[in-house]
Amino acid sequence: MATSDCCIIRWNASTPHGGSEEIEISKRQEDTIHKLFLDPTGNHLLACLHGGETYYLHSATTRPKRLLKWSGVVVEAVAFDSQRCTEGSTKGIVVGTRSGDLYESSLESNGKERPFGLVFSLSRRQSRGGDGSDGGGGPGGRSRTDSSGLGGGGGGGGSGGGAAGGAGGRVGGDAVFVAALYLESMSSAVHGETRV
Repeated sequence: MATSDCCIIRWNASTPHGGSEEIEISKRQEDTIHKLFLDPTGNHLLACLHGGETYYLHSATTRPKRLLKWSGVVVEAVAFDSQRCTEGSTKGIVVGTRSGDLYESSLESNGKERPFGLVFSLSRRQSRGGDGSDGGGGPGGRSRTDSSGLGGGGGGGGSGGGAAGGAGGRVGGDAVFVAALYLESMSSAVHGETRV
């Protein structure tokens, strides 16, 4: 649970009385927590701040680590692979940002930073826009799905406008949707599955 003064309260269910502890994420007065993301094992926590900083906290420590490679992006969604997460590592995760970008990374219990690589950008697709004739835009509609199976540009109000209208407000939601699709395809490839 996050507090207004940039701390989290963590409960330890493994102790007899299930005691709680308060952990300070950032000492800067202006910092506030935007969102928290906990992996399925309950060991890896991401505390994402409104200012575009992200901190990592493992269940075995009380010292959060600032993720320098993640600086400057406001995280809106994180997709964990529940079949591969362990106490020591999240393995591959997909991160959706407010700007509509998707990154792939992993988290290790020792705090070592892994690459934070861009894998898809909705904002760049939407900036191309269109006049509505390619399936984008239309009155409140979504564009048609392209050959990769990922949703295209935003549906603007009125008669078209791929990037206009409601695209900006929807970018975060689309990032979550694409992150789920990407993680599903990544998981299928890892486990040798073929899905239609």
